[in-house]
This record gives sequence, C-alpha cells and structure tokens, in this order.
Amino acid sequence: VIAWTDGPESCIWLQNGVWEYDNQTKKPKLLKPNYFARNPRTNEKVDFLNDYMIPFWKRISRAIRAEIPNAIMFIEPHIDLADPQQTEVPNLEGDEVGTGIVWAKHWYDGLTLMTQTTNKLFALGTGTAYIGTENIQKGFGRDISSFHNSTKRIGDTGNGTPILVGECGIPFNMTPEPWLPGQNFDRCNYAMNNTMSALENALASYTLWNYTPDNSNAYGDLWNIEDLSIFSKDQINADNNKDLHGGGRCLPVVIRAYAYKTAGIPMKMSFDPYVRDRKFTFTFQSDATVNSNETVIFLPSFHYPEQKVNVMISDGHYEIDWENQTFKYFHSNSRTTHHIQISRARKTGSEYDALKTSEQREEIEMTGIETPEDAEKSVEKARNKHLDTA
Repeated sequence: VIAWTDGPESCIWLQNGVWEYDNQTKKPKLLKPNYFARNPRTNEKVDFLNDYMIPFWKRISRAIRAEIPNAIMFIEPHIDLADPQQTEVPNLEGDEVGTGIVWAKHWYDGLTLMTQTTNKLFALGTGTAYIGTENIQKGFGRDISSFHNSTKRIGDTGNGTPILVGECGIPFNMTPEPWLPGQNFDRCNYAMNNTMSALENALASYTLWNYTPDNSNAYGDLWNIEDLSIFSKDQINADNNKDLHGGGRCLPVVIRAYAYKTAGIPMKMSFDPYVRDRKFTFTFQSDATVNSNETVIFLPSFHYPEQKVNVMISDGHYEIDWENQTFKYFHSNSRTTHHIQISRARKTGSEYDALKTSEQREEIEMTGIETPEDAEKSVEKARNKHLDTA
C-alpha cells in the first residue's frame, strides 16, 4: 500500500535519506535505523514530549485560535509503551497555551481491557490493587481524580486545568462472548458500572468510547480488532424494531441520572442501577458568584418509565419536565450545602400486594437489592411497557 499520492518518490523519509530503493533486491533498504530515536537537530535521544508533542500542541493551538480566538483546546498525552513511567503532562507556560486548555487523558480499567474478562474481587489501579467492588470503584475514582493534580504543570496559576476523560469504556468481546447461547451481558454490565461509578466518584466529565453504527458481533468496531461500541446491529430485537433503544449494550448502567448543570460546586454524585428504586443522590455547594440558583439533572425515562418518583431535597423547590427528562432544582439562600435524592416511587397498595411472596416483599423492603440479571430484566420490562404506551 502506497501512502504517498505522487508515488514512493515523494516519501519525505526517502528524501531525507532514511531509506532507499534497492534496484537489485527490488525492495526498500533502511539506511538510518536510528533516525527516529535521535533528534536530527541535536543528535540527542528523542524526548517525544518536549521534542514533538509540545511543539505540535503550540502550533495547532496558534493555528486554530487565529480563526477562533476563544477556542477550547483539548490535549491528551501520547503513549510510549517502551517508557510507561515517563512524565506525560507537559510543562507549558500560560503565554504558550493561553486560556481554555483542557487535559483530556484517556482512562480504562486496564486489566479488563487487556484480558477481556472481568473480576468482581480484584482489579489493578495506579500502582496498587483493589479488592472488592466498592474498593474497586472508589480506587478507580481516586485514580481519575489524580488527573487534575498532574495538570498543575500547565499554565501559570498553579491550579491546573479542567479535565475531561477523553476516552473510557469496556470491551464487549469478553470471554465467553455475551451474545452466545446461554450467556448474557451481566459481566459487561458489572465492568461498565465500575467504570461509570468511578467517574461519578471522581466527579469527572468524560466521553464514552464508543458508538459504532455498523458494529457487529463478528467484527466488532471494524477497527484494530476492538469491540467497545455500546451499540451493535446484532443486538437489535427483530421482533421489536420500534424499540428506541434497540441494539443498545449495557444500557441499564450506561443510561444514568446525572447532574449536567450545577449552580455551584459538585461535591458528591451517585446512581445505583442495581437497586430496585434506582436511587440517585447529589450534593453540591452553592456559589454566590454564579448568577443562578437552578441545577438541572437528567432524569431518564429509561429508569423512571412510570414518571413516579420520590424526591428528598434539603431546601428550595423543584420541577420535573418528563417530556425533556429533566429535573430542575432551585436552591434557597438559607444554606450553602444542598442535597438531592431521587428514587422510583415505592410500590404501595395493590401493586405491593401483587408481589409474589411475603419473603420477596420483605427483601425489597429491607434492602431493595436485585441481582444484576434481575435488575436488567426489571429495567427491560419497564422500558418495554413505556415504549408500548408511548
């Protein structure tokens, strides 16, 4: 495959004497095997971050901001598996990058990603191991939170830059594959919920990798033998092609209630898809410099299809817009720390009595816990009911 549109003669590495075409063997011949290992200007060992990445970021930032002065630049580190302990965050002065820089490092549960399996008792974090689901989620959250501390090398304030987890997700081609007969997505749900809960614990913004519209079970994302798409055409139910969520993978844990507009500083947020009431909690501190007392939460009908919720708030008042799946909370000025808790309305009366056994009623009343498999079935049943009546 020739990468150069004008033929191999236009290759810049040929023109710089890195290789030549051997007329006798009819094959390329390498002339400078260490060409990319040493800086051609100084002949010193290449420092990829300082020799290439920083000049690249500066040049791209100048070019974009020449056209869009207020552009926000999302920058992420390079990966060098030969030197994984190297410093990845650049030392950039404020006048070199300007304002509007976001550190957009990727994050994955590395053990799950590389082995394509998940372990409910053990995970590897940054320089340590985590034992048990709760410790895994909290530990991963601390790992992600550390991204911000590392950005204090960027700019002049010493406060660092905002962060965005530029890529995160899980492999769906786990062993055995969840779509095989007798298998299910329980392990994928568990792994994805660990990732999503860790992001919530870190109060991090993120972009989930990925959505591939032509994903298939056989060929995955059609890229690098990867299969991380939260959609696959092979997961579409042929008997219900009107399903808005058809083809979705791990949707019970991917689709979550979350605060996407906060009139202050977020302190803590959590959503649990494995409890029957789908409890969401959010705590924040109001900021007098914010010219609004409105906080907006995404309240997905996927999890609250009956449009009945129990709400507990520390102060102020709220409104629910079910059509736009939003919960608007307006805090009062009587306090600075505010709490919100939203959950499915608990079944009462005839609905409660209709539950199969007294043991089941007691279990729900005492714990509200379902197994992951039952949780997904419960969500699926409620969601289908909502779609059928929509």
